Amino acid sequence: MSDEMISIDLVDRALAQWKQHVLTISRLHQSNDDYHAAAMKFVDELYAYDEAHVLFKPTMAKEQYVRDSKAGAISYFVGADPLFPEDTGFALKNWKNIHFSIKKYVINGEMLSWMGETQFEDKTQHITRVHSTFVWIRSHYAEQAKIMLHHSSLIVD
Repeated sequence: MSDEMISIDLVDRALAQWKQHVLTISRLHQSNDDYHAAAMKFVDELYAYDEAHVLFKPTMAKEQYVRDSKAGAISYFVGADPLFPEDTGFALKNWKNIHFSIKKYVINGEMLSWMGETQFEDKTQHITRVHSTFVWIRSHYAEQAKIMLHHSSLIVD
């Protein structure tokens, strides 16, 4: 691992990976391939559950709206976990594109806080708009930014 600090370039690369993982999970689900394994890889690679305490407030979660475990995050993205019965699989919603618009970021020591808008476009061209907040840390094990806090809420038009 490098001794370099977190940077917006590292986070931008991680956001591009986040987008690709969600789109891959959606595509695998549509073709009846192993999307659950892809979700496990996604959470392992981009959420810092193996390196720090992570807080994740998913967009659509109402009852169990804090996911502080890897299993809770995976369930949100692909559903089918009896411990999280409200989850239907956010990444399974036939997304065809995701766009991030950064509004503000702050680097504070080893963390980068990012706030902005995320737009999810589905196959029918419907756009779901979300306010997103991420706190990123630099992985201890790889040249990778990882999510330590993720909060997102629907934008009501």
